Amino acid sequence: MNLEDFNRFINKFEWTFAKTFVTAPHEYIIRWKLPEEEHEAFKQAVEFINQNGKPEWFWKKQYIYLRLDGYKYWAMTLDESGELNIINRTKYESGNNHNPEPAVLPA
Repeated sequence: MNLEDFNRFINKFEWTFAKTFVTAPHEYIIRWKLPEEEHEAFKQAVEFINQNGKPEWFWKKQYIYLRLDGYKYWAMTLDESGELNIINRTKYESGNNHNPEPAVLPA
């Protein structure tokens, strides 16, 4: 997946606001709630985040975050399988101490 494919994928679906985590507002999409024909693209989007993002800490856990077009994306698991099956995103502002400048993606 390249940057164009990633943008197409993330803009294709309706994101769900995480109502249960109001101290860290964000939205998410879950792989198993997508049409089955989109599951492979979901996995490729997770790979794109992990290959082009940078590690950061959130509380006591480290995630790979990709900053792109005013959003910060990261993947995580919702079950015991260890498979990354959720993609989260939150808005960020450059200059904010908790949200440093975006990573530059390779061409």
